[in-house]
Amino acid sequence: MVLGVLLIPVVSSSLDGLTHVLTCQGSTNAPFTLEVPPQGPATILSAVTIQRGQHQICGGLSLDIGVHKLTASKVQVILPIANHTRYRWRGSVNLHLGHTSVPVNVGEIRPGATRSAHVDVHIDPGEHAIGGSLLIGP
Repeated sequence: MVLGVLLIPVVSSSLDGLTHVLTCQGSTNAPFTLEVPPQGPATILSAVTIQRGQHQICGGLSLDIGVHKLTASKVQVILPIANHTRYRWRGSVNLHLGHTSVPVNVGEIRPGATRSAHVDVHIDPGEHAIGGSLLIGP
C-alpha cells in the first residue's frame, strides 16, 4: 500500500514526448513566418537582431532555428543546439508550428559542441508562424 502511494507522482506525471528530465526551458528569439500562396512557392520571412551576450539560454546554450524550403509545400526546420558550457546536456526543442507544439529530441550535447536535428514540415496555403523553446536536462 505504501509503495502505491509513493508511485502516484511517477504515474500521474508526463514528459509530454520528452526523452529527458527538464531542468531548464528558454525561448529563442528566432521567429519565422511562412507565407504560402494558393499557387506558387512559399516565402520564408524572419527578422532577428542579435546582441553579444544576449544570445544564450539556460546559462550557456544557444538555439539557432533555421528554415529551408524543400518544395512549394514543404520546408525543413533545422534545430541546432550549441553548448557553450563545461557540462554535458540533453536537449530537445519544443517546436511551435502555428498553434501546434511538437517536442523534437536533439540528444546529448557535449561541452563546446553543437548538435542538430531537423523536421520536414508540410505547409498548407496561408500564413504560418514557426518558433521554438529550448528544453534542457541532465
